[in-house]
Amino acid sequence: MKKNLRQLVLLVFAVAALLTACKKGDIGPKGDKGDPGASGAKGDKGVTGAQGPAGNANVFSKTFDWNKITWTHLTEYGTNYTIADLKIPQITADIVNSGGVFVYGSLFFGGQQWTAFPTSYLEFGVTRHFTFSINAGNVRVRYSKSDNTFPSSTIAIKVVFMTGKAVALAGQNGVNLNNYNHVKTAFHLND
Repeated sequence: MKKNLRQLVLLVFAVAALLTACKKGDIGPKGDKGDPGASGAKGDKGVTGAQGPAGNANVFSKTFDWNKITWTHLTEYGTNYTIADLKIPQITADIVNSGGVFVYGSLFFGGQQWTAFPTSYLEFGVTRHFTFSINAGNVRVRYSKSDNTFPSSTIAIKVVFMTGKAVALAGQNGVNLNNYNHVKTAFHLND
């Protein structure tokens, strides 16, 4: 037993000597990165969020106030027009070629604020004609009168443009594209 006790005391002194004799030296080089650990358990499914507001990723509208439109005179093939070029960079070649561009004027016919172009109407014995043409980035509105005098204009213009997918959807759902209120409701447009 004495022998075991002596060996135990010697062992304790040897360990104590080793622990107290160590001094901090230079830090060695960084070791290699270890293997990644195992993936943790999958967490519980989160709560479903509230339904977002109705939207329309493929339909856009832009309103031009009457006092912000620059009208100029143009004579083509003997017809006098008052024209406005409305710059809309979002109207791409793809929209021109396979989508749709719809133009409405604030003529207030039949209780409707917006009347689809092209349109004509008789006023004081003179027929007034509104038409439009489109190119990528631009809508040109033409206004002429049957007496071939240059008309003046104080109407606002609204342009609705959409991708081909939206035009197809409108057709499938029976949306009357000549009625701005139908278009506004169907595609959740804000004025």
